[in-house]
Amino acid sequence: MFYNMAKIFVFLYFCLGFAMQDSLFPIKPGAITLNGFLGPKIDSSINNRLKKQDYTHLVDPFRTRQETSGWQCEFWGKVLRSVQLSYLYNQDTVLKSIMDSAVYDLLSTQTAEGYIGTYMDGYHLQGWDVWGRKYVLLALERYYAINPDSTVLQAMIREADFLMTEVGPDKTNIEQTGQQVGMASSSILEPMVLLYNLTGFQRYLDFSEYIVSRGGTSAGNIFEDALNNVNAKDMGNGKAYEMMSVFEGLTELYRVTGNPEYREAVLNFYNNICNTEIMVVGGSSCEGPYNNSGYGEYWNNGAVEQVNRPTKMMETCVTVTWMKLCYQVLRLTGDPTVVEEIEKSVYNSLLGAMVPDGSWWSHYNPLNGEYRSPASGQCSFGLDCCVANGPMAMALIPFVAVMNSLDGPVVNLYNAGTAKVLLDSSREVLLQFQTDYPADGRVGINVQIAEPDQFTLRLRIPAWSKQTVLTVQGDTLSAVSGTYAAISRVWNNGDQIELSFDMRARLIRASGDSNNLAITRGPLVLSRDSRYGGAPVELNQESDIVPLDIVPPSLPGIYLEAILPNGSRLCDYQSSGNTWNTSSNVTVWFPVFLNDTLWQTVQSVTDGTGGTERFDVSAEGRFVRMLGLQRGTQWGFGLYEFEIYSGGVNIATGKPVTVSSYYVESRDLRGPRAVDGDHTTFWSSIFTEPQFIRVDLGEDVYIDSIVLVWEAAYGKAYKLQIMKDTATTAADLNGATTVHRPVEVDICPNPFNPQIEISYRVPGNNTTNARVRMEVFNTNGTLVRILMDGRVSSGCHSVRWDAAHWPSGVYVLKYTIEGMKGVKLLTLLK
Repeated sequence: MFYNMAKIFVFLYFCLGFAMQDSLFPIKPGAITLNGFLGPKIDSSINNRLKKQDYTHLVDPFRTRQETSGWQCEFWGKVLRSVQLSYLYNQDTVLKSIMDSAVYDLLSTQTAEGYIGTYMDGYHLQGWDVWGRKYVLLALERYYAINPDSTVLQAMIREADFLMTEVGPDKTNIEQTGQQVGMASSSILEPMVLLYNLTGFQRYLDFSEYIVSRGGTSAGNIFEDALNNVNAKDMGNGKAYEMMSVFEGLTELYRVTGNPEYREAVLNFYNNICNTEIMVVGGSSCEGPYNNSGYGEYWNNGAVEQVNRPTKMMETCVTVTWMKLCYQVLRLTGDPTVVEEIEKSVYNSLLGAMVPDGSWWSHYNPLNGEYRSPASGQCSFGLDCCVANGPMAMALIPFVAVMNSLDGPVVNLYNAGTAKVLLDSSREVLLQFQTDYPADGRVGINVQIAEPDQFTLRLRIPAWSKQTVLTVQGDTLSAVSGTYAAISRVWNNGDQIELSFDMRARLIRASGDSNNLAITRGPLVLSRDSRYGGAPVELNQESDIVPLDIVPPSLPGIYLEAILPNGSRLCDYQSSGNTWNTSSNVTVWFPVFLNDTLWQTVQSVTDGTGGTERFDVSAEGRFVRMLGLQRGTQWGFGLYEFEIYSGGVNIATGKPVTVSSYYVESRDLRGPRAVDGDHTTFWSSIFTEPQFIRVDLGEDVYIDSIVLVWEAAYGKAYKLQIMKDTATTAADLNGATTVHRPVEVDICPNPFNPQIEISYRVPGNNTTNARVRMEVFNTNGTLVRILMDGRVSSGCHSVRWDAAHWPSGVYVLKYTIEGMKGVKLLTLLK
């Protein structure tokens, strides 16, 4: 009975498909109310964007059908989906009226052949035509779930059938149509599967399988690539948004067919994006260096490249679609680590992309010294794809916050409000949330129930909360970070749950980068708003914990403000840069510098003028650094050449170079360009300070002079510093002197099945003989396996765990490397 009722809710209200393969599913429409931090933001998106949209304007291109290459065809469906999901959240009759009017206005444009689109005759299947038809079908399917009018169903059938007269076996192949090497058109997979769910017509399931058989792209086969764990940037043409949209459809096809390869492909793809593309604030995509350097909308190994991108990064459509893909994976797996990704996106990249009153959105989003800017109109239509898409993710938040399972409610996101969850057809529980989260880590949950009842309530314990306190009626329970605390008991009316999360601020290191750090507090990433001025951010802590004080905001519109020990101020990323102009630039990544006691400053400059600057020095050392403290222009620090002389010979040419960042454009502006002996090429940093460039001479040598040949972007204030080989180790050069994180442990893939590889780096010189112990425990604390217990030399090592004989679940990897300890969570999904 309960399963059947759950199926009805998911399908009839969401039209998202449902199968026994799903671990979690949404609660019924109108059953959750969010107040606190998130509620007003969702309301502003609804009231100031969705209710203010001219919906007749969205239908007009379907009436005139004049497009030949643009994407006006997507706007109606995108916006209507947001209206529909918002209505399912708050049951607002104004939204229902908007839906009714917009849907039947659109249906009036359907041609005799069944076409609902914006493209001229003779241009069908070109440009974004099929992509637009996808959004039409998705919006009509969700509307039909709300208002099951046969007229709407017949319109969808005619639209789909007409497409199948143009595309398919013995016709034009789907991957040969449209934009982004066929991925845009192939994304119609999702609504075709859902239409099969609605009608039971085999032809729609056959067409869905046909799309998969064609590989999703004319540039290979993205489904096979995912099965083979190919990096996302190397699949198709790397276009992020469209690629994820195709995999959303594959998720729905898995629910219908149960084909395990479809599930595996989706999870592999999801894990690869997590490991290689998602940036610190939960957004992704950037321009270059691998795919399409003209637009910031492609997979480009973003987890690494994020520190080098001042502009054209983190398209809002990518954030929205990433959240939707995560939601699909969450429903499939019930894995709480997926919620970590959604939470990171919600509190940072998503809310940061929405103007404070919810009326508009950005297209790209900054991390490194740029300002937020509103998206401009596209296709001569006065609307941007990201403006149309952003409210969809806002409306999704309530349905992630509290979900249901076959044995009880699941709490994923913490926010003041209420949620009513059905236990079966005659039993329900009301959860009342009291909290000032995310500013405050304390959460109270009151259980309201008609009579005592036994069920399991799952509470997500965030991975970042290393020391969580959980009590029920005053009794302390276990709360392991990165897992669900599953509380199975007889619940009584008025039972009180108390959670206290660990809100200590922490340092986050960029993937594959030892020279840049970010600061997080709870789910919030902290940012430097350029309006603060004053002391620069200095990160020279003795541990990953950052001491800071939360203070009343000194700038308008700031949600959370903090002061570091040296007096510099930070605020939460989503409200940083909230003037949306050049008066408030946003910086998240801060360069890490070695403790100055290790460096000998041989020249300190406060009034640099650019050009060629020569300094006579008399010092000995292996490492030479230019530490840029103040830029002389609005650009970064740029050097044609960083010349280091010994006995009149430039010994820097061709030597290894490390930089804090490099600016990405069509030219190669990486660090080695400053030591290539070519005065026409140069290194340039991103547009913030401080920055550095460091040359490794290989051994201690005598240095008699240093020459800086500046590009137009010169340094006004900087230091020239030298450090001896005997004064440091590889650990120091990776920031361990100031931030004790010399041990790097990476796990891949995660989740995994059945093997996982744990890679780690032991710092030090080649003769280091470090003691390493790695153990795997289950969540009950029982030792499962000792993976490593011995001594290894410095450098990179790896160990593999084959968990073929262990059940699915979350496991804890505890490691000790030369006295330095850490913990990682491993998720085994079979």
